[in-house]
Amino acid sequence: MEYKVNKSVCERYDFRFDQWGWAKITIDERDGMFSAQSDYGTYAYSWPHHGRKSFKHFLIEIARDSHYFLKKVSSRTHSKAFWQAVQREQERVNRIVRCGVESYYERENLLEVGI
Repeated sequence: MEYKVNKSVCERYDFRFDQWGWAKITIDERDGMFSAQSDYGTYAYSWPHHGRKSFKHFLIEIARDSHYFLKKVSSRTHSKAFWQAVQREQERVNRIVRCGVESYYERENLLEVGI
């Protein structure tokens, strides 16, 4: 039997929400993989052919539609209250990720210019 192993570098974001909640989100830019382990459950999905500038840009775009996003990453059926809570948290996470993406590209651009 033959095995093939590919190594990929991923980014992991560790979140603490107030005193009760936590999440560890892993993003693999190369293969378009999203994974989240949290106190509420585990969520994952892969979009290898997302067609965007970066996988993070793609995630920010699809996260605007919480129903689509959660249908992909979760096999659970959720109540309306859950969807509303997720949307609030998602907006918060979107702001955090957007700031991370923007600061990453700012740093990269500054390095290219030689600053």
